[in-house]
Amino acid sequence: MSHLTPDASTVGSLAVMTATYALYSNGLPSVADIRTAKPGNRDIDAAERSAAWMAAGVVAGVSIVTKDPTIFIIGGATVIGLSWWYRHANMVNPEIGKAIATFTGPTNITEAAAQEDANSYDLGAYETSA
Repeated sequence: MSHLTPDASTVGSLAVMTATYALYSNGLPSVADIRTAKPGNRDIDAAERSAAWMAAGVVAGVSIVTKDPTIFIIGGATVIGLSWWYRHANMVNPEIGKAIATFTGPTNITEAAAQEDANSYDLGAYETSA
C-alpha cells in the first residue's frame, strides 16, 4: 500500500524518470552519436550496462523509501525503455541506417577474418595456379 497521495506519487515518478534520464545522458554519448559509430561498440555496451544498474538502483531505492509501487513501475519502465533505446542505437549500421542483429555476424575470429578477406577481394580478380 502506498504511503503517498496520488499527487505526490506522480511527482515522485516524474522525479525518478528525470533522474534516470540524467544518469543515461551523463553516462553515455547521445543516441545520434552512437548511431553513427561502428555497431557493437563494447565501450558503449559497458557504459549502458553501468547506467542501467545505477538507474535501477535509484528506482529501487526511492521506491523502497517511499513504499510506492507507482514509482517502481514508472521508473522501471523508464530504465527498460532507455536501455532498449541505447542498445538499439548501438546495433545500427550507419551505412544502411538499420539495426543489425549480433547473431548475424561471425561467431569466432577465424570466421571474422574470412569475412573480411571475402569483402576485401574483387570477385573477378582471383588468380588460379592450375
